[in-house]
Amino acid sequence: MAFEKQLIKRNEGKINSEISQLNYVKDYFQKYVDKLNSLGLTVVDDDLEILFNSPKAYVTEKLTEGQSIQFGSIKIDKEKIFDLIEKPDGVITLIQDIEKDLVDRSILESCIWKANQFIVNNKLVVLKPDVLEFIQNNNSWFINNENQKQGFEKLKKIADLLNEINQLDGKKINNQTEIDDLFLISDKVYDVKPETVFMFS
Repeated sequence: MAFEKQLIKRNEGKINSEISQLNYVKDYFQKYVDKLNSLGLTVVDDDLEILFNSPKAYVTEKLTEGQSIQFGSIKIDKEKIFDLIEKPDGVITLIQDIEKDLVDRSILESCIWKANQFIVNNKLVVLKPDVLEFIQNNNSWFINNENQKQGFEKLKKIADLLNEINQLDGKKINNQTEIDDLFLISDKVYDVKPETVFMFS
């Protein structure tokens, strides 16, 4: 039977921090989703990548409901169709805004190149589930096999014993304590140093 990976701990602070850093990006995309929705163009699922890869072609696809235009056997490029079809007021300005962003290096790096990390769900921009899972797993510790499980459980027992020792009167074990202050080590075998008895009152 395969070992089932076990979660030890999540760094919730780091996870929340990384997600918060992406809120600015989410708000950037939400601004454009709201504008498109106000123009009657519904953005869904992975549309953000398509929109910012080729804004004119994307809007054309929405306005023509996916229909193509051909002259004989020649299919007309969607970006060229964009210039030919009737468009709602505000579409040209929207396209100009996106195209301006596409040549702004700082916006490209901070926002647009992260479009593949988001989806649109019910008109709201949200992190993709796999991106959220990656952030969580990247800031978490897991036990991946039986040997790790046994080792970790034994270390936990040692931690519990150290905590019990520190409840006794006398010198406390802390991060300044070296392992050879407490133990004799020979051929990877540990034994308690006799003089450790004087640690206790």
